Amino acid sequence: MDNVLEFLRDWTREFIKSKNVMTKSILSMDNSGTELVVKHKDREQRVMIIPFMNSYYEVLKELAGNEAMYLTVVTFNSDKSFKALLESWKELVKFKNLNIYFANPFSMTDKKWIIYPHVHAKICDEDSLELGLKSMFETVEKTTEEEIKSKL
Repeated sequence: MDNVLEFLRDWTREFIKSKNVMTKSILSMDNSGTELVVKHKDREQRVMIIPFMNSYYEVLKELAGNEAMYLTVVTFNSDKSFKALLESWKELVKFKNLNIYFANPFSMTDKKWIIYPHVHAKICDEDSLELGLKSMFETVEKTTEEEIKSKL
């Protein structure tokens, strides 16, 4: 497995565990390559690890016909990943149980920002959507594949 993918998967697993300290809702967490399956007391959550998002095609394919699925996507906070979000926004907002983590564990500011497209679309003015998302994107230092590889 690619070091970058493995690093992001391990970071994600530890982050999810740390969030569970208070709620204690996780019953189990299984690795399956590019994915984590997290079984909570009340639901199952799939976590797709896609280090540098080129397109949300695979995500949308997973969700098609399964709108009730709890799906989390974790990607690095890169220009490419942000552009893919904007390009697929109108499709992503249709899924109420989808959230996306943009992470940079090496960032000197925040380490991640999280977006729930369905919820965000309901509270955000469409005219200021890109500006608002860009503001969130800028709270975490952006990175590139080369930068991540050089730190591993």
